[in-house]
Amino acid sequence: MPQVSFVAGDFMNLQFEDEGFDVVVSLEMLAHVADQSGFIAKLARLLRPGGVLILATQNRRVLEKLNRVPPPARGSIRKWVDETELRELLSPHFDINELVTITPKANRFPWRLVSNNKLDPVLRALFGNAPKRLKERLGWGWTIMTLAHKREASGGHE
Repeated sequence: MPQVSFVAGDFMNLQFEDEGFDVVVSLEMLAHVADQSGFIAKLARLLRPGGVLILATQNRRVLEKLNRVPPPARGSIRKWVDETELRELLSPHFDINELVTITPKANRFPWRLVSNNKLDPVLRALFGNAPKRLKERLGWGWTIMTLAHKREASGGHE
């Protein structure tokens, strides 16, 4: 990847050129950011009008209701969002092309019965990926994946 560079640091304090990117990818970061709307606004500032945002974040509804997750480590930030909250965060800056959940997972009873590692291979043999896809369509995916485009400029930065 000759035209890719990796930069380490506090994203909110790193200086990048406004509208200097065609694509921005954020994987599993949003839940660990104190100022989520500021984070999304900075992503939008970095993208050229019409630029692509690919964002993955943890699904609050699934993590809180279908799973047992240990409490966050002291000093860490955990601000999961659900699909509605993610749409609200993105909507001031982006047109959302796709917002789906992936990787269904549940370890809390009774949901673990339909997300069982022993049962999944049997269901897959009988029905292919249909059961997994159904759970994803129902919003049971551990991760929310988003594909969005920055709105075309309408005079000034967002």
